[in-house]
Amino acid sequence: MSYLEKALTFVDTRKKISIERQKTLDMCMTATIISIRDEIIRGGKWRPSPETHAVEREIEKIEKDILGGKGTLIDFREACDRWKKVGCK
Repeated sequence: MSYLEKALTFVDTRKKISIERQKTLDMCMTATIISIRDEIIRGGKWRPSPETHAVEREIEKIEKDILGGKGTLIDFREACDRWKKVGCK
Protein backbone atom coordinates (compact mmCIF):
# COMPACT_ATOMS: atom_id res chain seq x y z
CA MET A 1 0.00 0.00 0.00
CA SER A 2 1.40 3.39 -1.00
CA TYR A 3 1.75 6.32 1.37
CA LEU A 4 -1.13 8.08 -0.39
CA GLU A 5 -3.38 5.04 -0.01
CA LYS A 6 -2.51 4.80 3.70
CA ALA A 7 -3.27 8.48 4.20
CA LEU A 8 -6.61 8.19 2.41
CA THR A 9 -7.51 5.12 4.44
CA PHE A 10 -6.72 7.00 7.65
CA VAL A 11 -8.90 9.94 6.58
CA ASP A 12 -11.77 7.59 5.77
CA THR A 13 -11.56 5.76 9.10
CA ARG A 14 -10.96 8.64 11.50
CA LYS A 15 -13.63 9.24 14.08
CA LYS A 16 -16.46 11.46 12.95
CA ILE A 17 -18.38 13.58 15.45
CA SER A 18 -22.00 12.57 15.78
CA ILE A 19 -24.80 15.06 15.21
CA GLU A 20 -25.68 14.86 18.90
CA ARG A 21 -22.11 15.70 19.90
CA GLN A 22 -22.03 18.58 17.41
CA LYS A 23 -25.22 19.95 18.97
CA THR A 24 -23.72 19.69 22.45
CA LEU A 25 -20.51 21.41 21.37
CA ASP A 26 -22.52 24.13 19.64
CA MET A 27 -24.54 24.72 22.82
CA CYS A 28 -21.31 25.01 24.85
CA MET A 29 -19.81 27.49 22.40
CA THR A 30 -23.04 29.50 22.35
CA ALA A 31 -23.11 29.63 26.15
CA THR A 32 -19.48 30.76 26.19
CA ILE A 33 -19.93 33.60 23.72
CA ILE A 34 -23.14 34.76 25.42
CA SER A 35 -21.34 34.81 28.76
CA ILE A 36 -18.48 36.88 27.31
CA ARG A 37 -20.96 39.18 25.55
CA ASP A 38 -22.82 39.77 28.83
CA GLU A 39 -19.54 40.62 30.59
CA ILE A 40 -18.78 43.14 27.83
CA ILE A 41 -22.23 44.71 28.12
CA ARG A 42 -21.83 45.07 31.89
CA GLY A 43 -18.44 46.74 31.37
CA GLY A 44 -19.86 49.05 28.73
CA LYS A 45 -16.62 49.97 26.95
CA TRP A 46 -16.07 47.50 24.11
CA ARG A 47 -15.18 48.96 20.70
CA PRO A 48 -14.81 47.15 17.37
CA SER A 49 -11.48 47.42 15.57
CA PRO A 50 -9.43 45.58 12.96
CA GLU A 51 -7.99 43.54 15.85
CA THR A 52 -11.44 42.48 17.08
CA HIS A 53 -12.41 41.53 13.53
CA ALA A 54 -9.29 39.36 13.24
CA VAL A 55 -10.14 37.58 16.48
CA GLU A 56 -13.73 37.10 15.27
CA ARG A 57 -12.39 35.31 12.19
CA GLU A 58 -10.20 33.18 14.45
CA ILE A 59 -13.24 32.30 16.60
CA GLU A 60 -15.17 31.25 13.49
CA LYS A 61 -12.27 29.03 12.37
CA ILE A 62 -11.96 27.43 15.80
CA GLU A 63 -15.72 26.82 15.85
CA LYS A 64 -15.52 25.00 12.50
CA ASP A 65 -12.49 23.02 13.71
CA ILE A 66 -14.34 21.95 16.86
CA LEU A 67 -17.39 20.81 14.92
CA GLY A 68 -15.04 18.96 12.57
CA GLY A 69 -13.35 17.14 15.43
CA LYS A 70 -10.08 19.11 15.35
CA GLY A 71 -10.40 21.92 17.90
CA THR A 72 -11.08 22.20 21.61
CA LEU A 73 -13.52 24.18 23.69
CA ILE A 74 -10.57 25.60 25.62
CA ASP A 75 -9.21 27.09 22.37
CA PHE A 76 -12.64 28.60 21.75
CA ARG A 77 -12.88 30.08 25.25
CA GLU A 78 -9.37 31.56 25.01
CA ALA A 79 -10.18 33.17 21.65
CA CYS A 80 -13.40 34.64 23.10
CA ASP A 81 -11.42 36.02 26.04
CA ARG A 82 -8.93 37.61 23.59
CA TRP A 83 -11.86 39.14 21.68
CA LYS A 84 -13.13 40.72 24.90
CA LYS A 85 -9.68 41.93 25.92
CA VAL A 86 -8.91 43.47 22.53
CA GLY A 87 -12.32 45.14 22.32
CA CYS A 88 -12.18 46.53 25.88
CA LYS A 89 -8.81 48.28 25.54
